[in-house]
Amino acid sequence: DLSFPLEDIKRNFRKSFRPLVNRGVELWDVKIIDYESSDIDEQFITFRDFHSLVAGYKSRSNKSWALQADMVKVGKAFVVSIFDNDELIGFGFFPKNGTHCVYAVGVYDRNKFSQPLGHVVQFKAIEYMKKIGVKKYLLGIRFFSAQQRLASEKEINISHFKEGFANLMLPAIVFKS
Repeated sequence: DLSFPLEDIKRNFRKSFRPLVNRGVELWDVKIIDYESSDIDEQFITFRDFHSLVAGYKSRSNKSWALQADMVKVGKAFVVSIFDNDELIGFGFFPKNGTHCVYAVGVYDRNKFSQPLGHVVQFKAIEYMKKIGVKKYLLGIRFFSAQQRLASEKEINISHFKEGFANLMLPAIVFKS
């Protein structure tokens, strides 16, 4: 829920995340890529290549990256990217509509995992969402370790990370016959 002042939202982050956000803001250069950016196509080529490098393989088609770039160009998404001395070390892709935003993709330099990479991306994304009038930020499903048949260990860890930024959790009830 982004209706609260930014400082109140930040106070609701997981307690251990608050100093990491502050540290990340000090450490990294942050860039928001939105519809006003002039180099969207070039940025997305950089993101695509960085994603392949980090993943160790090409996980998606060039067309899917171009479609995401097109979303940014028309104001349906934005990217928060972080740099260390002009070197890309991480980014997050955030699709949006007039009132809601989601966290779709995050990629971070594995050599810097001990640093607050995703923390600063999340904070700067929330800061930007508030600036453009987004009301709700949907972080996704929270998986728990007991759900290993539904989610991989990586997905469980990612959802635990995302939960640290949430100020509201809603249950999802699934009925199966």
